Amino acid sequence: IGFCDGPVKVDFFFQEAEPAADPWLRDGFRALVDRDGLADRVRRALAAEPPPPDLSDFDVHAWDWLWAMHLKLRRPGHEWLVYVEQVKFVETMLLTAFNALGPEPWRGVLRVDERLPAATRSELVNALPARPEEAELRRALSAAVDSYLALRPRLAAERNMPLAEEVAQQVLGVLRPGRERWTRSAR
Repeated sequence: IGFCDGPVKVDFFFQEAEPAADPWLRDGFRALVDRDGLADRVRRALAAEPPPPDLSDFDVHAWDWLWAMHLKLRRPGHEWLVYVEQVKFVETMLLTAFNALGPEPWRGVLRVDERLPAATRSELVNALPARPEEAELRRALSAAVDSYLALRPRLAAERNMPLAEEVAQQVLGVLRPGRERWTRSAR
């Protein structure tokens, strides 16, 4: 990465093999030297529909992460750790899930206010903890579980995400004791 004087940031890279058509390049790129016509080939590849995101381990990872935060909340002095992990869960799992259901699944956090509906943004904000205090962390964790429970059937139906039902049942049995059995169609 080369930083130039002023507001310009330029990424320089060297790659021996032909680069993959990374969807981030759809925002634009400029080849400074292109003797072999690589830029045109990349532009043509970018015009094709990008492959769907790989969600093969997504569900089990989400439940593992939620379980780990629950366990850490039971240990005094871990509030800041859970606070940071909860923020990362919202970005890495919830936002990734919402993005996977949209037309540009690679986007991440860029231009969320432009790309996602107000209700979705509100749901994401609700799952963020306001402060690293136990009660607030538990509220945010519960909101994250609610959000993920609503997303996972859609991810399974629309993106063929495999559901880790046994893991989900075990985690929910602890996070939500006494509630009805959770199924694929739950909330």
